[in-house]
Amino acid sequence: MYNLFITANCEAWNGSSEKFNVTRCLCEYTDDALKEQFSDLTDASIALLQQYPCLFAHEGSCGKPARLGYITGITKRKQWIRIEYRLDQESPLIPIDTLTQLEWDLDIKEWEMNRTHWALKEVDLYTALAHANIEGYEAKGPLSPVDIATSVFDVALTFSGENRVYVQAVAERLALLLGRNRVFFDDFYKPQLARPNLDTFLQDIYLKRSRLIVVFLCESYALKDWCGIEFRIVREIIKQREDDKVMFVRHDNGHVDGVFSTDGYIDATQYTPKQVADMIRERVRLKQNNIED
Repeated sequence: MYNLFITANCEAWNGSSEKFNVTRCLCEYTDDALKEQFSDLTDASIALLQQYPCLFAHEGSCGKPARLGYITGITKRKQWIRIEYRLDQESPLIPIDTLTQLEWDLDIKEWEMNRTHWALKEVDLYTALAHANIEGYEAKGPLSPVDIATSVFDVALTFSGENRVYVQAVAERLALLLGRNRVFFDDFYKPQLARPNLDTFLQDIYLKRSRLIVVFLCESYALKDWCGIEFRIVREIIKQREDDKVMFVRHDNGHVDGVFSTDGYIDATQYTPKQVADMIRERVRLKQNNIED
């Protein structure tokens, strides 16, 4: 999923906010199911929209390249909606000609680039850009499936279902950075996880065949049976004094047995999924360097 912003203001996307008429927001060029879910801009829907990456573009007449980033705030007043945003300074600009060529891949419809509006697209933005072989968005690693009963993963993610949207965005970004087959995220391997004795199967992956385990902590994490099964492995790893194999990301201050106030973590409320993925990649690289040494 990604947010698409298009404006006729040729000087836009150089600051930190931009305004759109409410009649142009999440109603044009957006599938009906997404309109129904997001157009009311409730607190819950705003929280989800801020987790999706954004493509900030101009109408075709401006001739300016598009940029990537994230929403940091949404304010609605009468007939206007103000979008506060943060640009991704590391992602390359996308020339207008390239964007036009990718209209089908990005679900940009006919004449849409000539209309100021905000739309929501059910497309994985980074994956679409990577598959288009745009410099700076190259996909890495094999695309063919691997047998997760024997594979070794650079990173495995454990999380509560309440944070699935956020974690999925992290996983998709990691798939581009490391290779999809190097990241253990349940949605990547649904057919292979449909098996008996899944609890012991998962424990084997987390304990023996994952170089780094990232735990997305929150109040609900401690209440979920499957999170409890996975966190038993984390506690065993800590007991073995292999702290460098564990990374904590917090969504709130909820208590989780075995996690203490002296434990370091990344605050998910302060960082986008892309930023968290980039920090995870740094930890993975450090482990790879230690293995090579």
